[in-house]
Amino acid sequence: KMSSILHTNISSISKNLENIEILLENLDHKFDIIGLSETWHDRNNDDRIKQLNIEGFHNYVGQIGTNSKGGCGFLVAEKLSFSVRSDLNKTYQDQSCEFEAFWIEVENKTKANSIFGVIYNHPRSNTSAFLDYLQSVFTKINKENKLVFICGDFNLNLLKTDVLPNVDSFLNLMISNFFQPLILKPTRFNDRSAPTLIDNIFMNSLDPLTISGNLIDKVSDHLPNFVVFGNKLNKENNDSKTMYRDYRKFNKDTYIQEAEKINFYDNSNQNKDIDIDSKYESFQNKFLDLLNKHAPLKPKSKRFKKQQRKPWITNGILK
Repeated sequence: KMSSILHTNISSISKNLENIEILLENLDHKFDIIGLSETWHDRNNDDRIKQLNIEGFHNYVGQIGTNSKGGCGFLVAEKLSFSVRSDLNKTYQDQSCEFEAFWIEVENKTKANSIFGVIYNHPRSNTSAFLDYLQSVFTKINKENKLVFICGDFNLNLLKTDVLPNVDSFLNLMISNFFQPLILKPTRFNDRSAPTLIDNIFMNSLDPLTISGNLIDKVSDHLPNFVVFGNKLNKENNDSKTMYRDYRKFNKDTYIQEAEKINFYDNSNQNKDIDIDSKYESFQNKFLDLLNKHAPLKPKSKRFKKQQRKPWITNGILK
């Protein structure tokens, strides 16, 4: 079963693929999906890049970059069956915005398929086209009711939401479409500037158990990010057995309207020195308060549990 994803900015898949292999060999956990951004994949090396692989994974699949240092894609474990979501893939470039995005859908035999996206958003001043693209993707995939993970190097520093409007707009867009950031610590360090949180993995669910963070061993000048999720973490989670989230009266439009009015980050001067953990705790509390208002957690009744074990018995039959 699929249970984990690893992402890193690789700064040339041709040059650093061996470093990925070494990293994986040194880890006890076996990752199922590996997202790679800034692959340096262009039309000139396309045929060669498509033949790259590592033991235990399908050949690399990905999006060609707008220039020689662009591109992004995935390595998928051989045990998984997947298809490329060409309807979502995008390569874009204008004078002030440049990005690549690549998507796959992984087959799940016992439940709905899962969607994985990887994005490399080049460091540019204007994010309007990028945010418009993301919204168009969300409009489509939100209707599919599937678990979605979006990883990548977004070049939008989430440590600066209080001072950079484009970063604030990006995070608000993700939150309003039910995607929460799972990486909370800086992902890039260099001697010329302060640490930044520009790489991330977003997930469109609060329910599954997850462990996430950064790895210390670097493939490039970015720290790799990971998420381990689902049954592999804890098969005996009591909360998931006794509680459920009630979406029967959930109205997406009303939820989004209220989310847009919430100041998820307090930008007042007296709070500008608060550490990122406190800021995230504040954001999470506001987010959960809103979610609980529109889709409250409720205890599972005996009738509910019986119906879960027999999903073919619908409410109509029960009536």
